[in-house]
Amino acid sequence: MTGTTHKEFSITFTCLAIMFIYNHSISGINYYFIMIIMLSIAVKGAYFPDVDHHWKAVKEKTVFNYIINKLIHITGGKHRSKHTHSIEICALTGILLYYGLKIGYEKELITNLNYEVALIILLSFYSGWISHLFSDMLTTGKVWLFGKKIGFVPKKIGKLKFTTGMDNVWEYTVYKFIYKFNWVLSLITLIYPLLIDERLTQTIMKMIRSA
Repeated sequence: MTGTTHKEFSITFTCLAIMFIYNHSISGINYYFIMIIMLSIAVKGAYFPDVDHHWKAVKEKTVFNYIINKLIHITGGKHRSKHTHSIEICALTGILLYYGLKIGYEKELITNLNYEVALIILLSFYSGWISHLFSDMLTTGKVWLFGKKIGFVPKKIGKLKFTTGMDNVWEYTVYKFIYKFNWVLSLITLIYPLLIDERLTQTIMKMIRSA
């Protein structure tokens, strides 16, 4: 998928993650502050796997991306190689970073506030990364899992080719669908606390009546 479509999928996955965090009381940080952080950072995570392109084709030319890009190519990687387009590598690095944060917090090397903020940033980045892998599974490029490439679609059905590119009917259709879907999902995410927290709803209604 192109960067535009990856961005839309990152919004989808991040909205779901935001509601999950609130529903399971994972963080004590304000819900809407979490939303701002996650939606800002998830896009970075969604673009991250494509840092494996040749450097000239990498959109975000930061020092971090330059180092990662060079490490990928030095170790024999290329676009859509296992380095960044592998489900197990995404999962393993996420788990290691999570437990690294947790151990740091338990040993009081990280304050509670810093731990919660770092955890939200971590969840944001990986929501974007996972969304990238999912959307690439909707193309013939697919992604890696235990040494094999897996995906949701065949190479083509009749004249319809499941390839990347906005000039392709498949990706354009997927993009238009996910774009419209995100408008609905974003609205639900915005009012989600009101939908599930009856006490909050009652408090707001009382404020409205007394105004």
